Amino acid sequence: MTPGLATEALADSEPRGPFEVRIDQNYVPVFVEHTFTWGGFEEHGGEAARMVKTMEVVRERYPGETVLMVSHGGPTEGLYSALTGDETYRCCGYCGLFGYVKVTEQEGWRPVVVADHEHLTDVRNHT
Repeated sequence: MTPGLATEALADSEPRGPFEVRIDQNYVPVFVEHTFTWGGFEEHGGEAARMVKTMEVVRERYPGETVLMVSHGGPTEGLYSALTGDETYRCCGYCGLFGYVKVTEQEGWRPVVVADHEHLTDVRNHT
């Protein structure tokens, strides 16, 4: 892993905290091969199952760590529904943030941030 500070990634903005960033240079994707193409999209149920599996594998690989995973609106929307059982549409858009905590194996994942867009109102980052 390569240690660094989050402020390095935010070079043109003010530091936002003393967060240590480590990028695993040896990361192996959970799903290496797929056959999805433009027009040959993945079914939503399969997409959600893949997202849940990825969350579980990453949690096992990095126990006790806080992990940032990034994806598009559709997969994050499906992940939320799969983890919570809540099928209510959450307008996540391209930049909605979701955060989860694994409570216990029996209780599963608990959302702590749901489709948050507050970071989009920070005008310091606009030119």
